[in-house]
Amino acid sequence: MNDFTAEQIDASLRVQLSLEALRCRVAYESFTNLLEGEFVAEETRGDLYWFVLQQHCVSWVAHLYESMKLCVERDQGLEPGGLKNWIRREFKLKDHRLISEKVNEMVGEGAKRAFENDEPSRDAKVDWSDSFVESLVKIRNKHFAHPDAERVDLSAMSKFGRSHYYIAFSCYRQCVLPWARPGSIPRDLKLSVGKFKKIILEIPKGKFRSM
Repeated sequence: MNDFTAEQIDASLRVQLSLEALRCRVAYESFTNLLEGEFVAEETRGDLYWFVLQQHCVSWVAHLYESMKLCVERDQGLEPGGLKNWIRREFKLKDHRLISEKVNEMVGEGAKRAFENDEPSRDAKVDWSDSFVESLVKIRNKHFAHPDAERVDLSAMSKFGRSHYYIAFSCYRQCVLPWARPGSIPRDLKLSVGKFKKIILEIPKGKFRSM
């Protein structure tokens, strides 16, 4: 393990959490802004429109899970990406499946606290679901991170929409939005975005769709 101070570790994790939270917010606002178009449309949009909308929702769920995992790491005073190694040492676990289950258990505990602390959730009388994190993980793994035969099966997204959407929004409101301030873009990311902008604007007009 690198010999960093607690302050350096926390600063590094804050950067990663701000970045992941911004990704989550971009995905969520892309999803909801596109959805608003359906509400004002004179007729139902086609399959491609809903496919794009679904991909934004999948991205939101995946980044929500990663943001909440970073929140757990910060609560434990860990460096970014250090949760599994900490669990391996702390709980004397070696099996990868058991370690992943412990990660999800800890994310679930944090999610439940966030949900219970979210006042609008109490007013809406929505019940907590113990399968919430399992739903997030399945969507992240099957629909976002890894090619899989289940990617065309929408059952996980359907279950999420029926049972877990409001819980996800409560966790998003509690755990993500406080970190997802546009002015919090890390310096290194600003430099990277600046280089990307320069390269894209240098592409000759009309060449974006060239085959």
